[in-house]
Amino acid sequence: MDFKKLELGFGQMNSYILWDQESKEGAIIDPGYDFYLIDKTIKENEIKPKFILLTHSHGDHIGAAKELKENYKDLLLYVHQAEVEMINNPELNLSKLTQMEAVKIQADKTFEDGQIFNLGDTEIKAIHTPGHSPGGTCFLVDNILFSGDTLFSLSVGRSDFYFGDQDQLIHSIKTKLLTLEDRTAVYPGHGPETTIGRERERNPFL
Repeated sequence: MDFKKLELGFGQMNSYILWDQESKEGAIIDPGYDFYLIDKTIKENEIKPKFILLTHSHGDHIGAAKELKENYKDLLLYVHQAEVEMINNPELNLSKLTQMEAVKIQADKTFEDGQIFNLGDTEIKAIHTPGHSPGGTCFLVDNILFSGDTLFSLSVGRSDFYFGDQDQLIHSIKTKLLTLEDRTAVYPGHGPETTIGRERERNPFL
C-alpha cells in the first residue's frame, strides 16, 4: 500500500489518500476541505478511487466529500452506523458553526466495528473508538493506524461536542488502540504522526 497525507483547510485537517500498488484502487480518509488538492493527488498517482472512509462526521472531515462524489460517480461514502444522523445535519456535524458553507450529505453505506475494506490485496480494518463522537473510528492497515480525532500525538480528541464522552474516549483508546504493537505508526486527523508505544509511555491523558 502507498498513501499520502494532505493537510487541508484553515484547521490543517489531515486527509489521507490510500491506494493499492498493483490494482491502483484507492480510498480517501476524511476529505475535509480542498477538493482540488485531493483530486490532484488522485490524478497524479493514477488512482482509481473506490470509497471514502470517514473516521467521524464533523464538518472539518467531510467538507469535500460531496464534490468528490460529484466528480467520481462510482465512489461510495462510508460512515459508522452511529453517525448517519450527524452527517446529514449541519448543526450536529458542526459545519453550520465552523465552516463557510454548511455540509449536509447522505452516506451510501454504513459499517460496523471490525469491518474489513479491500483495495486490491490491501486490507483496511475499521476499529470503532467512540468518545469524540458516537461513531468515531480508526482504520488499521498492517502496522499503520489512521486515528482521526480519537488519538493525537501526546493528546486525545475533544469530548465537548454533541454526543462526546470523555470517559468513553479514554476507554476506547486504552482497550482498542493501546493493545496494538508499540511500533504501530499513528497518523491522526490533526497534527504530526506518532506511535502507539510513544503514546502508551508519554501521553498525559492516558
